[in-house]
Amino acid sequence: MSYQEKPSLKECVDAVCEAVLAHEGVGHLEGGNSGRFPWGSGENPYQHQPHALVTFDEKMKKAGLTERQIIDAWNGEHVDDKSLQFTTTEYRTALSVYKSRYKQQLQKSAKYLHDVEHRGPTEIARMLGLPNESSARSLLEEQHQANVNKADATAEILKKRLEETGGYLMVGKGVEHELGITKNKLDNALFILEQDGYPHYDRRIDQVTNKSGKTTIRLLCPPGTEYKDLYKPDALSKMN
Repeated sequence: MSYQEKPSLKECVDAVCEAVLAHEGVGHLEGGNSGRFPWGSGENPYQHQPHALVTFDEKMKKAGLTERQIIDAWNGEHVDDKSLQFTTTEYRTALSVYKSRYKQQLQKSAKYLHDVEHRGPTEIARMLGLPNESSARSLLEEQHQANVNKADATAEILKKRLEETGGYLMVGKGVEHELGITKNKLDNALFILEQDGYPHYDRRIDQVTNKSGKTTIRLLCPPGTEYKDLYKPDALSKMN
């Protein structure tokens, strides 16, 4: 593929990712993910191509569509697969997560071009279709990489806590402050875990000080948990 032909950003990233895979192996590109659907496995369509949703969204926005129209268009293209249908909130969360995933691909591509092919920031920007040299430098900065990976790191922390409890983990209001992250990052982490088979549900429980009142709590659950399981006799004792 000739770069003079002005390939799309997706084509550029895909080409460099193939080189990364050939040089470092699948594990390098996957970034150490140990979820149920590893990157590139083909089991999960989003994890296989995190840029699919991002490029779709960008294309629709350039066409002048509103967010509601974009979501309707996406759902219309995936009408035969309910697992790919989004509400507005789900779409926003998915888009945020996969923008981060896409940026991770760009980072690994930039790192490969810099460390292995010894390309400079200007050339990296040109090859990856980035706006300018500073965009390439930003991709190569460790702190920038840490920010992009925060949702993944949060997902791993929550997964570990869940496994330690042996039951259900409360992940509702206030947890983001305890973890030192934003609510958006928490939502992204829960979305990532859901893709890896760890569902979360909202359940109403009696208030301690007001027996006639109810409080809604959000629970992260082990793989295979169904909503009805949260109402079994021993469920309350498993909530941590």
